[in-house]
Amino acid sequence: MLVLWGDTRGCTPLGSVWLVYYAGKVLLQMLKSGFENDCSVNDFIESLPNSNRKNSILVVVDHLTKYGHFLALSHPYTAKEVAQEYLNNVYKLHGMPGSIISDRDRIFVSNFWQDLFRQAGTKLLLSTVYHPQTDGQTEWLPLAEWWYNSSFHSSIQLTPYEALYGQPPPTFMPYLAGASSVAIVDRSLQARRPPKSCCIFT
Repeated sequence: MLVLWGDTRGCTPLGSVWLVYYAGKVLLQMLKSGFENDCSVNDFIESLPNSNRKNSILVVVDHLTKYGHFLALSHPYTAKEVAQEYLNNVYKLHGMPGSIISDRDRIFVSNFWQDLFRQAGTKLLLSTVYHPQTDGQTEWLPLAEWWYNSSFHSSIQLTPYEALYGQPPPTFMPYLAGASSVAIVDRSLQARRPPKSCCIFT
């Protein structure tokens, strides 16, 4: 757990930080994330163009490894439909997290959602976090998810894939520098090889 001392005058505390006052100073304690899938963050991206009758995305990101899942949904959706997508696409791979952080969307505050995860022993933490709208097509979601999980993240100093599975993500084929005559392709493919290092959690 990361512990920081700080003067909070003029600062707005984040939803993921607990404040403990001690002798005029503030002890900031980050969320506990002892192992992967102990805590996940959920949010919706809505009002997207229709693609195969899907126009929304449920984004689920593991707080420790930053590993993400992007689930296509059709708006309007019910808490039961969202829970079923979660079980089909996230639970089957990782089990239930110890806690889930989400905004106060009607789905996350519904009795069904609250009771389902209470019965599973998952603590639901509600916050108010702004996420900008994005545009995209759901047929690209698997590629977007793969790109996100296999790209270097500066906050953990490796890829979420490597943080979760303990090894670098497989590549489609080995790439030799200069093999592409298109400069941007050459730079992009070289940049996809992050340095091997241990997780540094900040």
